[in-house]
Amino acid sequence: MNPIYLIRHCATTGQEPEAPLTVAGEQQALALAAFREIVAAGKTTALVTHGNLTALLLRRLGLPFDADKQARLTNPDVFRVTATESGCEIQRIWGEAK
Repeated sequence: MNPIYLIRHCATTGQEPEAPLTVAGEQQALALAAFREIVAAGKTTALVTHGNLTALLLRRLGLPFDADKQARLTNPDVFRVTATESGCEIQRIWGEAK
């Protein structure tokens, strides 16, 4: 099965839904463009979401993800989720430890 990518959004100027990206966020979005190409090719699915929902999804998939780990999420952050016979494998492929 093809992997699913959970992507936390890029850096923004605020929390409101209409908040624009910061200059750094615009650069991050350009760097994430490779995921758009992978998804467009039909090779995988990408879900771009907020940090809270990312944490909830990762917990639901079995990754021990407490408030401390949630606080260390970066903007952006990317996790690759691959189905296995015993459940799923989750790998953080973007983001730096804070």
